[in-house]
Amino acid sequence: RAEFLQRVLEKHKPLLDELKERFELRSYRFARNLVPGMAESGGGGEEVITAGQKDTNLGGVLEEVMDQMAGRKSAGIVVFSDGQSTMGADPAQVLRRYQTVTTEQMTVPVWTVPVGSSEPLVDIACLDVLCPGQLTLQDTAVLVATVHSHGFDGRAVKVRLLEQEKVLEEKELILAGGQRQQVQLTFEAKEAGTHLLMVEVEKQGEEQVPINNRMGVSIEVDEQRWKVLYLEGYPRWDFRFLDYALRRDQGLEVTMVMEASLTAERKEQEELYKMAHLPGDAKGFADYDVVMLGDITPALLPPVVQEPLAQAVEREGVGLIVQAGPQAMPHAFAGEPLARLLPMVFSVDKRGVDAPAFAPFQMAVTAQGSIHPAFRLYDSATQNRGVWSRMPTFYWAAAGEEVSPAATLLAELTVLEQQKMPLIVEQYAGAGRVLFIGTDSTYRWRAYIGDPLFSRFWGQAIRHVARSRQRSGRSGWLEVYPARVEAGESVSLELYALDGAGKPLTAEEVTGRVVSGEKAGSIRLKPAAEAGHFRGTWTGSEEGEYVFQVEAEGKMVTGSVRVSQAGRELLRPDVDRDTLGSLAELSKGGLLELPDIGKLSQCLQGEVHTTQRIHEDEIWDNWFTLILLISLYCTDVLVRRISGLT
Repeated sequence: RAEFLQRVLEKHKPLLDELKERFELRSYRFARNLVPGMAESGGGGEEVITAGQKDTNLGGVLEEVMDQMAGRKSAGIVVFSDGQSTMGADPAQVLRRYQTVTTEQMTVPVWTVPVGSSEPLVDIACLDVLCPGQLTLQDTAVLVATVHSHGFDGRAVKVRLLEQEKVLEEKELILAGGQRQQVQLTFEAKEAGTHLLMVEVEKQGEEQVPINNRMGVSIEVDEQRWKVLYLEGYPRWDFRFLDYALRRDQGLEVTMVMEASLTAERKEQEELYKMAHLPGDAKGFADYDVVMLGDITPALLPPVVQEPLAQAVEREGVGLIVQAGPQAMPHAFAGEPLARLLPMVFSVDKRGVDAPAFAPFQMAVTAQGSIHPAFRLYDSATQNRGVWSRMPTFYWAAAGEEVSPAATLLAELTVLEQQKMPLIVEQYAGAGRVLFIGTDSTYRWRAYIGDPLFSRFWGQAIRHVARSRQRSGRSGWLEVYPARVEAGESVSLELYALDGAGKPLTAEEVTGRVVSGEKAGSIRLKPAAEAGHFRGTWTGSEEGEYVFQVEAEGKMVTGSVRVSQAGRELLRPDVDRDTLGSLAELSKGGLLELPDIGKLSQCLQGEVHTTQRIHEDEIWDNWFTLILLISLYCTDVLVRRISGLT
């Protein structure tokens, strides 16, 4: 396509010359990045219009061009593209955001020119594979593969799940052209370790792009079983689906306590926490790896039990997940020991916020949330953020007054398009992690494809906050997540360091190394609010295995990440005319077919402005200059009289 466009523009050189005469014409080529100037044909013929990379960041380059044009009157932007953007910001969102900060007169029209066939290619593509990132030995995972095809209506094809070219499962799919179809495949975790799996759709002879029939995923299989204590107030909707998901997860050993059931059986003056046989000290809570609190009241978890729980989290590293509810959690615990663990401050007077029926809440995952293990779906943070931020709307959320300085905001919501409110927040409390979920409506995430998204979020969240032997608080450690990213994506680094005396390290900065083969670089970690904790991010631009090394307490702690290429350019080889058309419509531009680009000179309406500038300056500013000018004048008059000219 790039070579074809090069030839087309060469044939329309008079048009380009005309535009150069009328406007200040700036040309770029782009893929992942924006590169000034058009590539020249000829020579070795290797350089073409594209920037020569494997991803397309249409939204990012549009934003960069508009930033360069800020404050200047522009006739328009002309985009030659197939409309497919495989990474970065949504191009339509970029235009909407730009229009909100510009006046009507400064809006820049975008003229889009589709490059590619107007007819869909005869093709079968495996667009997506959704599967859990972690499993426990002997557990079974369901992989959901999304297949799209054109030109093969009614044809039966095989969809296979492979590991090292060995077929683990095979199913037949009857193709329906132009539709997205889903196939469920199962994987049994029989061996611990990292399993690299491949979903493959059987290739057909007529296919024009057979390379996009396969997609790879990885699953970590662990032998450890996590002990979970789950306290819930009543059988609300989230509990009903979460109960089912937890029971199916073979890696979790869950003890559940339902406050409503205990209340129904309660005898006069009998204390609920004693009926539930809750631990009475920190050691008892330390028998669990994770404690989950639903919409319970202080009757089940009074201060006499909250304090040992807080000590187990802070000293023993027990993980804590708190999910809000309209009955009591967390506002009923304001000012009590549990409140000091929470990453947000709550008031006893605010039970929560109800969304208007005409404006339900929409969750938006932050940049940090997009690489958080709980939200982990793909190697691409952009894909993760896009999927989670399109979850179904909901109507209730907890009302937090402020986020703790030590906390990390993972997701937020907007109230009536004005005020942003934190929704999902995480922080360290001593040696333990605390995750707060500010809605009781995560069950709505099941709306699109059933359990996979809902179960994966909760399974990954529990394993992420769970107490780890590594995070004991008695020695230094380094965590790097996610373990796999695409080139250009960031990873998060968390360090816990002790000084020579074994106390949490206090320093303005901690430095380390990142090594890949013979290449080495440096990393810098800044202190978090919690003593001894340091955080940082790192972005890998090239493929490879990278190892991070940081010295803590005289010992070297390490972590690693795998950086790979996205490979999404050929997933959708057709021209995305819908995207190109929406960009043109949003910006009040237009869509032009490639044979009609001669009309560009009529579409780009520039204006000629004449500006008159008056500049004033003093002829003299001292007596010497004045006397000199008078002397010159008198000399001129004298010469004229002597010569008879006057």
